[in-house]
Amino acid sequence: MLLIGFGLWSSASSLQGEINDHPTDTVDDFNDLRAIEDKAQGRAIAGDLMVLGGLALGGAGGWILWKDHKAQRMSVTPTVDDKGAGVTFTFVGGPW
Repeated sequence: MLLIGFGLWSSASSLQGEINDHPTDTVDDFNDLRAIEDKAQGRAIAGDLMVLGGLALGGAGGWILWKDHKAQRMSVTPTVDDKGAGVTFTFVGGPW
């Protein structure tokens, strides 16, 4: 998500260059300019959300790894009962 956010920011930045160089002689030029500005704004906002989401997920993943380093073992066991199949996760020696 973080890399996608950076890519969206880069795209919005390149659109800003196009906005700066766009002619403003006619009404159609202004309408085109408004469409380009709306596209750039959408990409910038999406980039903001992706970067924030990527940072949040990275922080949560780092916290889980830091908390998990105390765990000695995790086992994944396939289970079957009368309703179907599933998987059981068992944490041994950890803070859970």
